[in-house]
Amino acid sequence: MSESDPKQPRPTPPPVVPPAAPPPPEDDSLSFRETLAATKMMAQFGKLMAEAEKMEGAFDDTDDPFPPPPEADISVPKPPPTPAETARAWIRDNQTFAMLGAFGIGVFIGVLMRD
Repeated sequence: MSESDPKQPRPTPPPVVPPAAPPPPEDDSLSFRETLAATKMMAQFGKLMAEAEKMEGAFDDTDDPFPPPPEADISVPKPPPTPAETARAWIRDNQTFAMLGAFGIGVFIGVLMRD
């Protein structure tokens, strides 16, 4: 029999075995000396930060030897507002009149369509 014979059953492929899980990480805990050194460094950092906060208010903006450069006006002009934007702005500014007008128009249309 040849391999291309349709009557012969196909061989089954070997089962897929998932890869082994990585080993658990080693214990990353610090030794007592490392913990003590880290605590001392954090205490020193806290003292330095307290000193910096005290010094932060000592200088005024007028004492700045390098003032910021004056800002040039290089802004792009805004396009004119669209009629819809103009209407929204008017309604926002005159909300009471807009509500009364809408009510009046609604009543008028209601009376016209009554019959």
